[in-house]
Amino acid sequence: GDVLIWADAPSVHADRILSAYGAAESFVPCWMSHPTTAPLPKEPESPAVVRRATPGDLPRLLAATDLPYHSPWQIHATLRLATRTNPGDVALLLALVDDAIVGRAVLSRVAASAGIYDVGVTPRQQRRGIGRQLMHALLRLAREWQVERVTLNATPAGVPLYRELGFEEIGEGQTWHMPAETLRHPPRTAAVAFALAISGGDGIAGMEALAGRHLPNGDTPLAHAARFAQPEMACALLDAGTIVDIAALWDLGLETEARRSMRAHPDALDARRGAQRATPLHIAIHWGDLDFFEALLDAGADPRIRDGTFDGDAWGWCHALGNDEALAILNARFPDREAAKEGIHS
Repeated sequence: GDVLIWADAPSVHADRILSAYGAAESFVPCWMSHPTTAPLPKEPESPAVVRRATPGDLPRLLAATDLPYHSPWQIHATLRLATRTNPGDVALLLALVDDAIVGRAVLSRVAASAGIYDVGVTPRQQRRGIGRQLMHALLRLAREWQVERVTLNATPAGVPLYRELGFEEIGEGQTWHMPAETLRHPPRTAAVAFALAISGGDGIAGMEALAGRHLPNGDTPLAHAARFAQPEMACALLDAGTIVDIAALWDLGLETEARRSMRAHPDALDARRGAQRATPLHIAIHWGDLDFFEALLDAGADPRIRDGTFDGDAWGWCHALGNDEALAILNARFPDREAAKEGIHS
């Protein structure tokens, strides 16, 4: 299967090596911590019963495919660790409603701390207090284990909930996703060397032929240069006829080159790039960069184009990200939304 690689803190060195071999950027984990001496949060009312898993729960766990992070091999391994004769330092907690498994969470002890993993509730049972109930049970168990603190990593959406439960943010980490296909068919040595040359600013003499290809991790060469803040490398890539990536040029501060590319390569205005398959307009909205946003519209970028992950057009991204200024610009340029749908640009 695919591999998720973790670092407890951002690492440029690891990023250079892993990306060169085909790993793509994944989410940014927010590490959070809760001392076990702190008061427990109030236990919420919930329709679920929370208990530790038993070996007999295996068939139902495997059948609960709507649980987040469902993975058969991981279920087998975790249940075995949590229910062996000497359970040691792993606990698997289940939440049940009408004898059906609707939630699950793992607590793993290492020395004087314990980590929380795989907290998930089935979509139909969410917003009923079951996730909080699982968290309360985990914190209570950590106290019984007499560890000093409990840690977890949170997505941005989960941070407010964990704050309410008494967790404090202690820093951001970094993750990468390595596809199984890349592991089965590793990139060629020349492609790896080219990616490392870009990220290190070492020059691409003798490798210009690779400038027109995507890198092993899917980046355009210009996006890779932007990722590692290499503007001189970006200029060399442009001279070598690389794939035009307008957002990468703008990100590097190469505004003149970006505007020139908007005119010379109109197809690049609406090209979808990166893990989210987003256009430059989407990226400008995400950055909150109104100068970039208006430059793209002036050049003819199409706000109707939808990204490849969330299926949102420019209006949708403005609403989702709360970018009211970009939304006002869109509405002023396209007072009749139907005109925008017909591709009429002011």
